[in-house]
Amino acid sequence: MASGFSPFLMLHFFLLCMIVTSSSHSGKVSRPLLINFGDSNSDTGVVLAGTGLPIGLPHGITFFHRGTGRFGDGRLIIDFLCENLNLSYLSPYLDSLTPNFTSGVNFAVSGSMTLPQFVSFALDVQVRQFVHFKNRSLELLSQGSTSRTFIDENGFNNALYMIDIGQNDLLQALYASNLTYNPVAEKIPSFLAEIKLAIQNIYKNGGRKFWIHNTGPLGCAPKELALHTHNKSDIDQIGCLRVHNDVAKAFNTGFKDPLMACCGPPNNYNVKATCGQPGYSICKNVSKAIYSLGWSSLH
Repeated sequence: MASGFSPFLMLHFFLLCMIVTSSSHSGKVSRPLLINFGDSNSDTGVVLAGTGLPIGLPHGITFFHRGTGRFGDGRLIIDFLCENLNLSYLSPYLDSLTPNFTSGVNFAVSGSMTLPQFVSFALDVQVRQFVHFKNRSLELLSQGSTSRTFIDENGFNNALYMIDIGQNDLLQALYASNLTYNPVAEKIPSFLAEIKLAIQNIYKNGGRKFWIHNTGPLGCAPKELALHTHNKSDIDQIGCLRVHNDVAKAFNTGFKDPLMACCGPPNNYNVKATCGQPGYSICKNVSKAIYSLGWSSLH
């Protein structure tokens, strides 16, 4: 990027600003918590704990020097976030031996999808696991538990809730459609609806801060390039499978005008016409706004 800022650095800056802002009332920076949902992009060992699937070396070879349940040679993006926020790595929710929830908790499971619902480790199941985890944690604390590894009510309310999911839904839809764009594009609203439902259910249970990841350029994955016979017409300008990247772009742009408010003045923000005040207006399609969950300039 011309500015020299990477998306990761921008995310790091955003997180630090959010944490400082949320702590300004007390005059000090509180300890952040991360609560994560998703698939293999952020699975720190849930699939290993939940299924016993052996994930050993060479996974983890460049950093942990052993298998940790992560699919990769070392750390994941969520691990770097924890490091930059001075947090310990997130414990998998299903880790029954040495869990440490002082930095948050991870529900992400490799292979997870938004749909179908009610199957093992789908997004809606992860959210139900979170609700159980929260209720049980608060119950144990109310019974006098002095364990410092439990998250209290304040911790749940002020945590950052992260969702990184969707790539498996897109890939399965591509395979089912024989790599045809339109049938996959038609399914994208249903995938996004599940993510929206997850946000709503987390919100009902106290969550207020959210970070929703885009999906990556699926057509650039070596696996996809190797699996699918292709010619020059199937490849985009960067040498990746065009249809894969087109559906990824469609998924990522499911929300329009991400920096524009939906409820307020006709354009973006005007202190004299805030949401609900004389002169305010509402965008035509509320569901396609995303800034801070897409409502007013602040919420």
